Amino acid sequence: MNTKDFIKLANGERLSNKNEWVFLNEAVNGVDIQYKAFGTWIQFIKAGDFNDGSGSGLNVSEFKQYLLEILQYINADKYNQFTKGIKWD
Repeated sequence: MNTKDFIKLANGERLSNKNEWVFLNEAVNGVDIQYKAFGTWIQFIKAGDFNDGSGSGLNVSEFKQYLLEILQYINADKYNQFTKGIKWD
């Protein structure tokens, strides 16, 4: 799944599950993503050692923009986050 498809899925699940928690576990751009949200509040989005969450009270545009920026960051940093802590002698 690519970034655009994940954002569509997350938004669709948000709309289909109003006043309920949404849990997603998807491979996005080759990276396993774990996601938990309630409405437009993303409690966490995780990939490897990366873990972040949004503020509450985002409007839909801000929600989508947050996801886009986070997924772009994760994709750009996917090689660094899985080698964190390894000593290269």
